[in-house]
Amino acid sequence: MLDRVAGEVLRRRTLSGFTCNDLQKLVGDTTNRYATENLTAIDGRRWREIGFERLLLIAESLGLDMETITQPIEPRRRTAACAAEQVAA
Repeated sequence: MLDRVAGEVLRRRTLSGFTCNDLQKLVGDTTNRYATENLTAIDGRRWREIGFERLLLIAESLGLDMETITQPIEPRRRTAACAAEQVAA
């Protein structure tokens, strides 16, 4: 799921409105220790402050390739994924 969320953020390139907490809710992956450490280290900051390069480094460090992380997801799919994760949690 991180690849699709990161792809949407990278596609927009404005990084506006996304906080680390928002991304954690969408990703819902607290089992990946490396991802959790990286996300926790930047918790509470705006993605705009972190910047495109930082998000790209995080995505690449998680093994996501450029083709995967630049694929956009539609808002409806993102909302449905969020709802599914909330039900699962």
